[in-house]
Amino acid sequence: IALRVLFGVAGALLMPSSMALVMHAFPVDQRAKAVAYFQMAMTGGPTIGVVVGGPLIDVIGWRGIFVVFGVLAFAATALGAVVVRPVKGHGNIQIDWLGTLLLAGGTLLILFGIIRAAGGAGVRDVTLLVLVGGALLCFVAFARWEMVAKAPLLDVRLFRRSQFVTPLVASACNQFAYMGAFVLVPKLLSGPYGYSTGIAALLMMPRPGLFALASPVGGLLPGRIGFRIPMLLGTATMVASMFAFAGGAGANALWLVLVGLSLSGISAGLASPSYQTLVANSVDSKDLGIANGMNQTMLWIGIIMGIQSMGAFAGEDPSAARYRWTFMFGAVVALVGLIAPVFVKGRGETRD
Repeated sequence: IALRVLFGVAGALLMPSSMALVMHAFPVDQRAKAVAYFQMAMTGGPTIGVVVGGPLIDVIGWRGIFVVFGVLAFAATALGAVVVRPVKGHGNIQIDWLGTLLLAGGTLLILFGIIRAAGGAGVRDVTLLVLVGGALLCFVAFARWEMVAKAPLLDVRLFRRSQFVTPLVASACNQFAYMGAFVLVPKLLSGPYGYSTGIAALLMMPRPGLFALASPVGGLLPGRIGFRIPMLLGTATMVASMFAFAGGAGANALWLVLVGLSLSGISAGLASPSYQTLVANSVDSKDLGIANGMNQTMLWIGIIMGIQSMGAFAGEDPSAARYRWTFMFGAVVALVGLIAPVFVKGRGETRD
């Protein structure tokens, strides 16, 4: 568990900085394309890992797999030290520790609340009410503190910009459905369909594979037709994938599950470059790190909420009807992603 926490800390340090470096390295009109190739690598890697990792586990075992990962991580670190050029900093910047604790505390209390509700706690459960109330207090305190903090974790003035806020919300909703289904579909394949873990993992491959393949297309579209259409397509395709999963919730429609996996991968590949580029384009260059950090924070809140909420909605041993309703729930949340293409100004190429 401690190493998993360390892994999370490493990801939190790596992802916003990596994205900020990508944004710094390319001019505004090429950012969407750069982000697309960045996420193609991010999703292509796991796809290769699934194909190669399964047989490797049988040959060298789990400990051997972790050694391989360690060698790869060391090689990547050494390569980064040689290749990545430093970006000029902005002096002695303080860290908003109180804001960080309030935001993390509120998110953690909400997650505990979801787990409590999944265990059967009703609306009158005192512990559940305390968890939800504590989370709300943390979020309110966070918002108030950010308005007066000398070095805020988040510049609340950014929330006045539609092209900053709406892509954040839309991306989180997209990932809510994407990752919620990511947890449920293997249970569906190994439960009602009766496939082994290895076969279920291979059946999941269309999703990350098509995510990687669709990402370059998603990166090219904003420069040619603007940001709205890729985001509309992304939302519509994610909603359609949830309907496909709902239709394949029984044990006689595997093709619908595969269609759902394919559509959800295409959705993420088409829309993600637009979401992330809009966020970056809405701030000044000096705020790219903050913008990308907030982007990742909202993204992971959406991911965590999707996994926990859809998992809790389905329950431990869901019936076909429960699977269907859970995927429909994911479709409703994904539909909120329309907020970005509907409210973004113009084609989204300029800051507010």
